[in-house]
Amino acid sequence: MKRWKLAGIVVFIGVTMCVVTHAQKEVRKQKKKKPPIPDVVKKAIDEHYIAATITSAELEQADVEVYEVRITKNGDKILVTVSQDGTVVTAKSRTAMTDVPSAAAAAITKAAEGGKINRITGKTIYAVFKVEKLDKPRTVYEARLSKGREKKGIQVAGDGTVVEQTKWRKPGVRPTRPKKTIRPTKRRTGKTTEEKTQDTRVKTR
Repeated sequence: MKRWKLAGIVVFIGVTMCVVTHAQKEVRKQKKKKPPIPDVVKKAIDEHYIAATITSAELEQADVEVYEVRITKNGDKILVTVSQDGTVVTAKSRTAMTDVPSAAAAAITKAAEGGKINRITGKTIYAVFKVEKLDKPRTVYEARLSKGREKKGIQVAGDGTVVEQTKWRKPGVRPTRPKKTIRPTKRRTGKTTEEKTQDTRVKTR
């Protein structure tokens, strides 16, 4: 009788584990499934990039929900950010130094300070992040620089204006914070001669 009970318990545990494992697999499948790209997003890509091929698209959540769409056109890989209403926000792609305006190229070279220019990314901004459409799109150039083991990043406008720039930093090294100096508190061992004299005057009155 005890053997039958034990066998029943073992079978029950086995069935339960199989059910749990199957449920976990289904959850993983659901997570892997990406939401379909809305037609309005596809239309925006087709209008801005004729004959381009969409390779992937992901819904990103920040201040507003936007789609990051990866496309290829004439062999170039482009990352396009599109809002849910079909507004193209930004487009980023690798850019050769020869395609960068001379003023922007000069600013990047100056920032490198004799170091190596590893990569330049051209970023065309069609609308600000709050999805307010700009009257005229503007393009900035992001460059990653290195000098020895130190690395640095810079973002330059086409007219050479430095939009954003980081400091030279070694990989894995965090900026050091100045240590706070704690001054030891001095204990008074006794009254000064002047204080003793004042106490004597008070007592004699």
